[in-house]
Amino acid sequence: PSAVGTGTQVINATTAGSNVTLSFATPANSGMAGINVIAYGATGDGSTVDSDAINHSTDGAIKASEGSSQASGNERIIFPAGIYILNDIDDFDGASHSYWLEGAGMGATTLKQRAGQDVLINADGARMLVFRNMTIDGNSLESAMLRANAPYIFIDNVEFTNCSAAIKITGAPKVVAITNCRFADMEQNGDG
Repeated sequence: PSAVGTGTQVINATTAGSNVTLSFATPANSGMAGINVIAYGATGDGSTVDSDAINHSTDGAIKASEGSSQASGNERIIFPAGIYILNDIDDFDGASHSYWLEGAGMGATTLKQRAGQDVLINADGARMLVFRNMTIDGNSLESAMLRANAPYIFIDNVEFTNCSAAIKITGAPKVVAITNCRFADMEQNGDG
């Protein structure tokens, strides 16, 4: 088995012939360690636009990991339970960085698109992208909620709801794993 990850958050990959099995390994005592968006000013109250605070927490994750090896950097961004209203998040880029967005669970943590915006999360060129344990609500968005371009993309236990497209993967990723996800109230081209 081999592992890809940062700090105490690891994705194990086991190969058998042409099959690859992926599993998330987080020690029980690690809890919700990482960069907490509340510490950067996010409210998660369902009415305040939290985009600036989320982008600042991304900058904090980058600073926390600079100079660290892949095995010891802490780039996990924690979203405690709440509804986070967002214009868009586009700070997830940079080929030398990995981003691990962790919520408190489907329905407990919701990233919700503010009405009238183009894309909720634009993650371009990162080393690794992980989205876990959250709901992503497009608020009737007529394009993809998550645009991802990275060599390693892992999406686990995420509910995508209320939009015309959930995920758009570009580039030529080496590994894409989408597990335990739910897609609800999806509309094709906004027509239903």
